[in-house]
Formats: sequence, structure tokens, C-alpha cells
Amino acid sequence: MPGLPSGSLPSAPQVLVSNVHGVVLRVVFRCRWVRLLEVTTGERGRMFTRSWMKPVIDLGSPTVASPSSGPDARPDSGPDSGPDSRRAGLPLPPDTGAAALPAGSYDSSVVIVTGGGTGLGKAIAIEFARLGASVGILSRNDEHRAAGVAAVESVIRVSRTSGRAWAVPCDIRDPESISAAFDGVESELGPIDVLINNAAGNFPVPAEDMSPNAWRTVVDIVLNGTFYCSRELARRLIPAGRDGAIVNVGASYAWTGGPGFAHSAAAKAGVKNMTETLAVEWAPYGIRVNGLVPGLMPHEDETTAIAAVPGKYVGQDSRVPAGRVGFPRELAWAATYLCSPYASYISGHSLVVDGANWQRRHTVMPPFTPIREQLGRPPFGESVPGTLGTPPAKGVSS
Repeated sequence: MPGLPSGSLPSAPQVLVSNVHGVVLRVVFRCRWVRLLEVTTGERGRMFTRSWMKPVIDLGSPTVASPSSGPDARPDSGPDSGPDSRRAGLPLPPDTGAAALPAGSYDSSVVIVTGGGTGLGKAIAIEFARLGASVGILSRNDEHRAAGVAAVESVIRVSRTSGRAWAVPCDIRDPESISAAFDGVESELGPIDVLINNAAGNFPVPAEDMSPNAWRTVVDIVLNGTFYCSRELARRLIPAGRDGAIVNVGASYAWTGGPGFAHSAAAKAGVKNMTETLAVEWAPYGIRVNGLVPGLMPHEDETTAIAAVPGKYVGQDSRVPAGRVGFPRELAWAATYLCSPYASYISGHSLVVDGANWQRRHTVMPPFTPIREQLGRPPFGESVPGTLGTPPAKGVSS
């Protein structure tokens, strides 16, 4: 191979790039093993990538290298970068401002988005507003509510739709607070047609460190809050004889388990089961209930606790079969579809928008790393009592 030194392999990591007849070879050498990282070929105008490893002496953990400049450069993905620079994988979505449905699809409709002032919830609220909906933003946080209203009003001005934005304080752990918030939305915007249960609480913690309060807080928001909101809408729609749609934002570890997130994973598993149960119970009333599961979709509103997970923003694109992370608007487009008449025969389904990431498997599993090590936690018992497993100030978002 051109450029390969004779004799023993170099001890320091190196990268060799060779371009022969349109084939790009990347080889990483480290200690006494060789990893052929990628073979990328152009075929019919599309790029394809294959990877495999050839062990020489041992199977130590390889160092993944990638070029820092040139056409194949791939900067690490972060909350502000998005999947804009990539080499192969699933295509990029339409630009911001595009809609998944015909203009006016939600004219005269009223949509509630819990936790709709930040992150994925805000993206969902924006896309409903773009299609003509009036949107109610529910949140405990004053700043979050104001941000959600500002975002929705901005897209209404640009799109020149007839929708409106309204924000109401609400603690979704409290059924009375939910009832008052729904009353507020209806008095200002009109009868509610669509509910997006997006508000959530989450932060990483080993299960043995988790306090009862931490468990209770997350389960109350994610599972109980989702049920309370869904029940509130159903009890308004059924007596009025009105159709409706509910989408519950879930997580793929609901069916795989979520080490480091036992509270959230258990709650999301309950949400998935509840989605399927309510879909059956409420179908006779014309109420559809579906789940929507996001994959890696970095955004600027990620909580401090989640953003602090070691290595979270390092090479995110390369960790997804799609070759890129997702855009929040891709989840939002899916939400507008699931609640629309075009999905009128879809209920009890969980739609996963993650570039096939949750199905990925290794032929040979990588070495196991205990969750405490992944989170950079000291051995159990060596931490200061009372400092672990409590909800951080910015670790819960609703």
C-alpha cells in the first residue's frame, strides 16, 4: 500500500489516506493492531462507506481518526452545528421553512404543546403554527413560555397564517393545574383539537445513587403528567362529540432499557404502553393516540445535566447509521403528520425518527463500560452523601 512504512507498525496513532481510482482508503495504526476505518467509493453519483477491522496482535480499543480539513472533513456535531457536513448516509431534509403538509392544514385548529417553549417542543409548536394552527404553550417556566410564544408568533408573521400563540403556566404533575391551563387556552384560542405531550424531566444518574425524590419527580412529569393531560383532553372531547389527536413524545429506551436513566426509561416505557391502551379505549370516540420517538437531535436548549454527559458532543454524526444527527424540524414534521387527517387510520403506533439508530448492533460487542465510569462518577460510597441522585436545577424541563 503506498505510504506504508516497512518493518514494525508505528507506536503513535497515524492516519494514511490514499486515493486510487476514486477509492479513498483510511488506515489508522495504533500500537500493534491495524484498523481499516473506511473505504469510500463514488458510485452513480452517491457515496458509499464500508468499515471493518483487522486485528494483528490484540483487540485493544481503536482510536477513530478523521481528517480535519478538506472535502471529507467532518466537524463534531454540537447543539449549534447540526448535520450540515457529512460524507455519506441518509439525505439531508428540506430547509427550515418547508412544511410537511399543504398550507392551511391546521387552519382553525387549536394545538397544545406541553414544554413547548424550548427544544423539540418549540420546534413542534412552530411547525403547527406554520400550517395555520393556534398554539397554546404550557410550561412552569416564565422564560420558556415567552420564548415559545415569540417563536410561534414569528412564524405566523412570516407565513401569514391566521393562527395565534398563547402561553399558560402549568405544572403537569398537578391535575388541577392542567385543568386550569386547558381552560385558559380554550377561553383565549377556542376548543382544543390536538395535544402534544412533550414536557419531560431527565438527568443521568446511576440507579444506586438515585434518591426517591429523583425517581418520583421524573415519573410524575413523564408518566403521570402525560396521562393527566391526555385524560383532560379526552374528558373535553368526548362529551362534545369532537374528534381529536394526541401525540406522546417517547424514547427508544422504553423498549431497550436505559442504563443511567432508570427513572426516565421506566416512565417512557409506561408512556408507550399507555399510548397503545388509550388508542384502543378512545378510538370509538374519534380520538387517536400515537407515540413519537426522537433520536439524536442536538439543540440549543438541552439541559445542563444532559449536556454534561462526558463525550456527548464528540462525533455524534458517526454514531448514527444515517451518517448524521437529526434536525428538530424533522420530528416536528412527523408530529404534524400524525395529528393530521392524512394519518386518520394511524393510532396506537410509535413512530421513531432516529435514522435507524436504536436498531444498530455490533457483530462483536465492544468492551463493556459500567455506567458509573461512563458518567465519570466515583465508586459507590465514595461520594458525598446527599449530593447525588437529586434533580439538578436545570435537569428537569417542562
